[in-house]
Amino acid sequence: MQVANVVGPVVLVMLLGSLLRRSNLFDARAFSAMNSLTYRVGLPALLVVKTATLKPDLAGSLRIFYVIATVALACIVISFSLAHLLGLARPRRAAFVQGAYRGNISFVGLSILFYAAQEPSAGSRLETLGLLTLGLTVPCYNALAVFILASSDASQQLSPIKVLRRIITNPLLVASLLGLAFSLLPLPFPPLLLRTGEALGQMSLPLALLGIGAGLDLGALSRSMWLPLAATVIKLVAAPLLGLALGTWMGLSVTERQVALVLLATPTASAAFIMAEQMGADAQLTTHIIILSTMLSAFSLAFTLWHAF
Repeated sequence: MQVANVVGPVVLVMLLGSLLRRSNLFDARAFSAMNSLTYRVGLPALLVVKTATLKPDLAGSLRIFYVIATVALACIVISFSLAHLLGLARPRRAAFVQGAYRGNISFVGLSILFYAAQEPSAGSRLETLGLLTLGLTVPCYNALAVFILASSDASQQLSPIKVLRRIITNPLLVASLLGLAFSLLPLPFPPLLLRTGEALGQMSLPLALLGIGAGLDLGALSRSMWLPLAATVIKLVAAPLLGLALGTWMGLSVTERQVALVLLATPTASAAFIMAEQMGADAQLTTHIIILSTMLSAFSLAFTLWHAF
């Protein structure tokens, strides 16, 4: 597999987003609207179409999800222990822990898998497994983030009903369930809905990557590097290595292991900043982790692709 052909387009589109932001052709609100459109419309449409028209592999996706969820918990334990040793205050500790486990699987991870699936040595099963795993993992990541960030402020009351509502109303989970339900019906997917969903889905990943690039601010990293670097090492180095060990031990197939490793090697999710800001964690530290991990993820993803494919 030509690694540059897979990682290169993702990096170039993100760089284009950074250039567009600096040129003032689009302001921050425009990119924020793009991200919202992608997350609430584009990606769900892509999930519904792909899971409804391709043969779903729920068993394989569950095995991948088990690996990713277990590694996420391990990264939380590692980062929380390190934060405790460093004596970080609650807001910084919560931001550090969230940044160390929560990968950008929706935008970066899915883009890498889609480009990899177009290579002659790969196949469409990468797409199917990636999409179904995405629908399972994102709600899990969100639920973990709520619990972690609630600890940033002792006055916050964590409502189980609120957490449950966040999970069951997640647009990616709902889209996955709709697509799976339709795939079980003895009916062809309506061509009108298929073409509409494909059109919406095709716009989602480029828009998402442009939004990530627009959020990169290299100057923000000059003030503090060591703490974001520690979280980035856990996210981009420890997580894939733990995933490789666990996936091998569980006997994942080659394709399942490839999907798991790519998703685990992704940078910290951009959504981590929004939740950190809303729930009283250190939003500035979260921003630094997102920027640094996004910059260095080109290397972690390239190495993962070279090793796994």
